[in-house]
Amino acid sequence: MKRILLLTAMVLALASMSFAQMLSVSVFGGYTTLAMEEINSELDDMEEAMSTLPPGISVTKENISGAFIAGVDLGIMLSKEISIGTRLALITGGSGKFRIDDDNNDDYWEMVNFTTGMIPVMAGGKIMFGEEIKAGISAYGGLGFASGTIGMAAMFGGTEEILSVNIAGSGMVIDLAGSIGAELPSGVTAGIEVGYRIAKVAEMKTTEKNDDM
Repeated sequence: MKRILLLTAMVLALASMSFAQMLSVSVFGGYTTLAMEEINSELDDMEEAMSTLPPGISVTKENISGAFIAGVDLGIMLSKEISIGTRLALITGGSGKFRIDDDNNDDYWEMVNFTTGMIPVMAGGKIMFGEEIKAGISAYGGLGFASGTIGMAAMFGGTEEILSVNIAGSGMVIDLAGSIGAELPSGVTAGIEVGYRIAKVAEMKTTEKNDDM
């Protein structure tokens, strides 16, 4: 089972601290868009295939569009402006679904649900400019560990049937971002980062299957 993930447009809230002018720690959290092209294309194909359903049958579709992200940067200050280190993040909450309902029969419906997430582990660095108001750019690259669930559920004559398949894979991840922030007392800088992430997973394999059908 192949899946291609492209994650873009990160908007993050940042808080960073420097210790003894040598180590830096930054924590962040926010929202990232998800361009799940292959899965969203399958959802679009499902919707098109159901376009000729008779009256009384309704279709609901939600493409995977975004998720929440949180993480931490751990770095070593090479100078006042430059640091290198690692970035560890968690991306979770991406979901999409396709559902068919019989408007005249509550005992019938069918649904396919997709959820996805990723843990990127990267190395890279930052360059910061300014004193009280700081602007910066950063670049990180590494490996992303993706996971997700494909769930299929249906109700026929009052009996609910459920099948879920867990999938996982890994691939290259690249983060490019720019940030702006203000230095607060005690060496803390708070700000916003906007960036672009490429995270491609060429193949997702089944890791577990739960079948109640």
